[in-house]
Amino acid sequence: MAGAPGAGRKKLTALLDAQAGVEYEGQEPPQHGDAERIAIRAFNLMANGMGGIDWSGLQMVVEYLGVTDIDDLVHRLEVIRTHKPPESPQAAKD
Repeated sequence: MAGAPGAGRKKLTALLDAQAGVEYEGQEPPQHGDAERIAIRAFNLMANGMGGIDWSGLQMVVEYLGVTDIDDLVHRLEVIRTHKPPESPQAAKD
């Protein structure tokens, strides 16, 4: 995972929105990059079931996934953890 911290925030947020079913007219759905795929997998491995992350597992997950840029991974994990998809107009009607 390379690049400056914060470089993939918009892409990751768009990707998380797309996974939640948000569609933007006239735009292609975002594609997973390696960094996003690894961050989502790391989050799933470290999720504590209450919306948080069990940070004690970070070192094991880093080694397991072969992550070399831990700062970037931590940044992406925080983006995933704090992400709240926008409400769709469909959900507001229900």
